[in-house]
Amino acid sequence: MEQFKALWAGRSRRREYWASLVALVIAYLMLASVAGPVIASTASFPFWLLIGTRRLHDVGATGWLSLIPFGLGFVTSFAVSFAAGIGSPLPVDAREANLLASLVSMIFMIGLGIWPPRARPAVRPEPEAAA
Repeated sequence: MEQFKALWAGRSRRREYWASLVALVIAYLMLASVAGPVIASTASFPFWLLIGTRRLHDVGATGWLSLIPFGLGFVTSFAVSFAAGIGSPLPVDAREANLLASLVSMIFMIGLGIWPPRARPAVRPEPEAAA
């Protein structure tokens, strides 16, 4: 259990973030082509949370912000479904709304990757106790 907690508590530098994100996108595309986008999104969700949380820790932000891309997709899907259910016309169709939500999510992920890390405080060695 401690090893699981250690995965979430660490930091992820830019190189690790980009490598993990590229691997996640490739795995998502492969799974989506076989099982469909809903299953691929569900399967990739915990991995994105892990990758995003570690990178957010490196830039000095809370890991909860890694929920933004999924929250945006959920809100967009709910709004489109709700408007269609009550027969209300949408200013954009469902495909355009989902595309916009995906673009904003991608901008968030790219921005997180290029954001500079927070400066770490210098670690000073503790003075030796006099004997």
